[in-house]
Amino acid sequence: MEKIIAYNPDTREEISIQVAVERQIDLFINGSLVSRIMCTPADLKELGIGYVTSEGILSISDIERVELLEDGLNITASNFNPDLYQELRSSGCIGVSWDETEDLLITSPCKFPLSRVKDSLDCLNVPEYTQTHGYHVACLFNRDGNLIARRIDVGRHNAVDKVIGAGILNNTDMSSCFLTFSGRISRGIALKCVRLNIPLLVSKASLLDSAVEVARKSGLSIVSFCGELPSAINPEKLIH
Repeated sequence: MEKIIAYNPDTREEISIQVAVERQIDLFINGSLVSRIMCTPADLKELGIGYVTSEGILSISDIERVELLEDGLNITASNFNPDLYQELRSSGCIGVSWDETEDLLITSPCKFPLSRVKDSLDCLNVPEYTQTHGYHVACLFNRDGNLIARRIDVGRHNAVDKVIGAGILNNTDMSSCFLTFSGRISRGIALKCVRLNIPLLVSKASLLDSAVEVARKSGLSIVSFCGELPSAINPEKLIH
C-alpha cells in the first residue's frame, strides 16, 4: 500500500489515504520475454511460477530455477519454446485461452465439507482490501479446510497465480486443495484451476457463463456466492 494526500470536497480539507500499488514487471523464461504483467510488486516468485503453470506454458517439473531481477524475474526451464508464448498482459485480466488439443480434466477424487467452504470466505477479509478497496485476495485450503496460503494483488488473475505459486513452492498436493477467491469467476480463472487439477473453486462474487462451460467440460466444481445462498456447478465435490 502507498499513502497519498487527497482532497475531501465536503470538508475542503486535505486527507491522508491508502491506495493499492501497481507496477509493471517483465517475465522471462530462459532469457526470452514472455509477458509484461501489471501487478502488486510482492511475491513475484509465486506470481511467475503460478502464471507459467496455470496458463499451460510450463509444467511444474519443467521449472529449474527462479531468479528475481530488478524489474521482474527469469525462470530457467526445460521444454520451452519462446516462439509460442509472447503477450502483453495487464491487471485488466486478458484471459487465458483453452487450446482444443489440451486434454483438461479434473481427476482429483477429493470432496470438501460445505461448511468449511463457507467458512473459507472469512479469509478474504484482509486489511489491505479494507484500507484501499483495490486488491483481490486468493486463498488455498487443504481438504480439511485449513488455510495453506493467502496472497493479494491488484489483478484477480495475479492473485490466483500467486497463491498457486505459493502452493507449488511448498510442494502442496494441489489435487487435494480448494481455492477461494474474492473476484468473479471467468473462463481464465477456471482454467487456471483445471490446469493444476484443483477440483473446487469458490468465490464470494458471481461466475460467468464461460466459466460454466469450462466446469462442464472439465469436471471442475464451482461454488459462487452471488446471492444470499450459494449456487454450485458440479456440486459432487462437496460433502453436504
